[in-house]
Order: sequence, then structure tokens, then C-alpha cells
Amino acid sequence: MRSKKADRFKFTKDSQSYIISRSFLRNILSENTNIKPAEIKFSYTETGKPFIEYSKIHFNLSHSGDRCIIAVSLTAETGVDIEKVRDSEDWIKIAGRYFSETEIIYLKNFQGKELTDNFFRIWTLKEAFIKAIGEGLSFRLKDFSVTDRTGKIPVLSFNNASSHSEKNWSLQILENESGYVSSLAINSDNVNIIYKKFLP
Repeated sequence: MRSKKADRFKFTKDSQSYIISRSFLRNILSENTNIKPAEIKFSYTETGKPFIEYSKIHFNLSHSGDRCIIAVSLTAETGVDIEKVRDSEDWIKIAGRYFSETEIIYLKNFQGKELTDNFFRIWTLKEAFIKAIGEGLSFRLKDFSVTDRTGKIPVLSFNNASSHSEKNWSLQILENESGYVSSLAINSDNVNIIYKKFLP
């Protein structure tokens, strides 16, 4: 049966990608919970982050274009993001709306393809972290940085005091296929996770 959320996608391909990615997610979670895929029931936090009641498993899903990535952790909060790279945007202008001052200064060192690639590295790292903490729009992208002025990336820092700074976060830019960038955020030193990429 088609989900109501899938029906909200404007294009058929987007709807199909959503349905297929959710099916893969169910299969992966089933392997790690011993719950049959069809019997997995998702609940949602107030900000829309999905979870499975009475289970300690953490998971996150992201899809873009014709690729999808899923991260599963048995021990820690996790978030993941994948983006299809585009090169027709004014990345510095967009960064000015969403990125921290440190990240904007970092991006201004690049032009052309290097600027595009670094923009998407920062974007996916920030989105992965936001998805991991599960606070939605209440935690602004400008309120933290994933790079520093020396050019190190990822380096997570917060502009103001935050309860999240007390946790031990690990951020990673994942190995990517040509034309895509994906990143992971997990609240753990020991990155005990499972990555899955696939074509919808």
C-alpha cells in the first residue's frame, strides 16, 4: 500500500524513490532488530524524526537524485545526508544565508569545482548533524560550524553554549560516487554503524 507521504511527492520518480528507500530501510532494520520488515512500526518525535518504540536502535535515511544512503547504529544517535552535486548556483550567496561566518570565510578560498565540492561537503555535514540531534529547524545551521579557519574539515564547534557540545560527536565525509556527496554524524567515538547505498 502506498504511503500518504509518498503520494505528496510531485513527481512519480520521487515517489518511487521514497517507497523503495523506505523498503530498504525496513529490511536493514529487520536484520538488526529481529522484527519482520512489514511489522516494523515507526513513531515520530515532535520534530518529525522517526524511531522504533521499545528499541534502542538508531537510524537515519537520506536520498537525492537516484541515490540513497542509510545509517544504522546500535549504540548512538546518528544522522546522514546525501546530495546530488549541482554547479549552477551562487554558493557563496547561499552560504551567507545558512552557514556560519567561519564556514563562509573557508569557502571564499575556493572557486569553480573546488567551491562547489566544498560547499556540498559542508552542507551534508551540517544536515547530517541536524538530523542526528533531531531538533529540526529549532537548531539553526548558522549556530555551529563543521570547519575552522585553518581549513580543517570536519571540525565541529558551536557558536554559543549548547548541551550538544557536551557529547562526543564524530563527523565524517563518506566515500562518494561521482556526482554525489554524503556525510555522517554520530554521537560516539566508536563508529559502530552500517552504511547502505543503492539505486532506487
